[in-house]
Amino acid sequence: MLSEMLGSALEPHTVHEAADAHSALILCRDLAPELVLMDVDLPDANGMALTTTIKTLHPGARVVILSSHRNQVYQDAARAVGATAYVFKDEIHARLLPLLAALLADRPDHI
Repeated sequence: MLSEMLGSALEPHTVHEAADAHSALILCRDLAPELVLMDVDLPDANGMALTTTIKTLHPGARVVILSSHRNQVYQDAARAVGATAYVFKDEIHARLLPLLAALLADRPDHI
């Protein structure tokens, strides 16, 4: 559902979706994305660890962590692994879409 919403909201950019960490790494290797939306809780990996791997492979990629965890420890961990932003899942409409649009328009001052 999120993928469909993002696809229409962020045109002309292409949205790709991965069901797990392994698939995400293959997509990142093949596509070298400029922006990655990362869930903290993946079925086969930790989203923070995967962010570290993606940032190592593609240092210029901007990673936005999406999580339901409001604990400051998670937000600090996201910063430590190089995430560009940390967005709560209940803020998808209010914060995520404007943030992604700003990042894709290279307006980091709007983060």
